[in-house]
Amino acid sequence: MAEETQIQQPQVRATAPQSKQSEKWNPFMLRRFVTHLSVAAKKYESKSAAREELQTKLQQIRQLALNKRSKKNHVVEVFADFEQKLLSIMKDEKVLLEEQRKETHELNSLRTQVAELNAKLIELGKEYAKELEEKEMKLMQLKENLASLHIRMSEDTTSPQPASEKKFYRQKRVGEIALRAEGAATEAASPIIQLEAQLAALEQKHKEFAKSGKHSKEDLARVKKIIDAHKKKILELKK
Repeated sequence: MAEETQIQQPQVRATAPQSKQSEKWNPFMLRRFVTHLSVAAKKYESKSAAREELQTKLQQIRQLALNKRSKKNHVVEVFADFEQKLLSIMKDEKVLLEEQRKETHELNSLRTQVAELNAKLIELGKEYAKELEEKEMKLMQLKENLASLHIRMSEDTTSPQPASEKKFYRQKRVGEIALRAEGAATEAASPIIQLEAQLAALEQKHKEFAKSGKHSKEDLARVKKIIDAHKKKILELKK
């Protein structure tokens, strides 16, 4: 009979996941890790004990084969016992294989969920980019409205001018404000902060006009309404 092949017992090393110093252990994850480690150790102990018992049976069979005085009934009994033990181990291995397949299925399911979550995050990013673009368009429109309001308020403080001169002055002022708006767009400061500063300056001018008593209350009320509307828009953009 061929010499018995030694069954090497695998070394089980359980390495706990190392967390960063800035992170704290999640109690749920820690309990789950300890439970998984305990189950794995129990499986290994059961598997190791079964292999040791199987090795003992093989040793008995070897001794019977070498002993010429071994009785047939004894040999049959030992072989039957060995067969039962082998079938038991095969059954346990099958159960273990099914558990491994189940764990693999759960892992694949988790990967699918992560992929779906990643897709949702990408979609949210696209929606945020679209919303940001819409806000930028509103900011540009608000700049134009503020520039127009600034021109009207400046004209109220000047002396009466002929229509042609007023038209020329208006066009010149529009050009200057447009250039300032383009320059402001290239600056690092937030457009909303710039608009707030412009609006604060206009609001201060409105207060000065109201104190002077030189302007119609209806006109002042109309300008105040426009300023308040722009302030409301800025608050909406900052949300």
